[in-house]
Amino acid sequence: MQRKILIYGENWDGTLADLLCSDLKKRNIETDIFDFTNIMPGIRKRTLICKIKRRIFFWIYEKRINKSFLDSINLFKPNVVIVIKGLNLNISTLIKIKNMGIILINWNPDDFFNMKNSSYRLIKSIKLYDVIASSREHLFGKYFSFGAIRMVFIDWYFVPDLHFSQYKNKTIKLSFVGSWSKYREKFIDSIGQKFVVRGGGWEKSSLNFKKKHDVKAKILTQREMSNLFDMSQINLNILTPDNGDLSNLRFFEVPASGGMLLTQRNQHSLLHLLDRKECLMYSSVEEIRDLLTNEFNYTSIARAGMKRIKKNKHKFHQRVDSLLKHI
Repeated sequence: MQRKILIYGENWDGTLADLLCSDLKKRNIETDIFDFTNIMPGIRKRTLICKIKRRIFFWIYEKRINKSFLDSINLFKPNVVIVIKGLNLNISTLIKIKNMGIILINWNPDDFFNMKNSSYRLIKSIKLYDVIASSREHLFGKYFSFGAIRMVFIDWYFVPDLHFSQYKNKTIKLSFVGSWSKYREKFIDSIGQKFVVRGGGWEKSSLNFKKKHDVKAKILTQREMSNLFDMSQINLNILTPDNGDLSNLRFFEVPASGGMLLTQRNQHSLLHLLDRKECLMYSSVEEIRDLLTNEFNYTSIARAGMKRIKKNKHKFHQRVDSLLKHI
């Protein structure tokens, strides 16, 4: 039977749903996207009005999402549904999809058990998916204990068409790209040097932090991010403890873009890059301070890191290869 795949997720340039749909179509697999953000306000446009509407009428929008998603399934008639996270999907909706004989897959960029990006309903849904793709292989035992049927390790990735070096002049010394959190704000500030900071939510950072650093609360496109990585001498990567992260997108995107990566030392980073030769690694803020007082050939390290990441199988389409083997 020929695959016909419907993806549930956020659909704009560079999102997982967008990349996945584009890749599957290149393989001549009939694919479509159900973009729930067309219904739920406060995601595409983060205006105050949208956020208020979302908070007050959340249950109405969520009910509409579930009904519209089922309508889309009945119209498109897929034999595979890939849900990107699925925070707004009801258990009853997933059961109806399974009763249609459709293969149900979840590819969650976050940890199901990080309650800042999850819910008890989402945790309860674990046992309903035929396959769950995750970058957190070290947490698979916990997923199985909550009823997971099949876990597939899909690591993070870079996209060659989006993440590449233009060999720009290194006009920025220190940069960080990522969404705001109290943890990240405190971490950056404790380093004691000025950073260029970009990403969503940084309007929440303190006035004192904004005075010390070049802060813009702007969600960059993938191409804008790649340019910033390429222009920076040092690109700080901060993992999210609440997500149980050992890696993330930045780990692959920064080197692929020609940027010098400063990242946390752990079993994942040590497996893929050589410390002080292909990136710089740290285990504490104190170690970052020490690293920044030393003289390194950042350009040489960045180019060695780019060569290693591009040489190995970390491209997005190679991650999709791995996923399709389990469908």
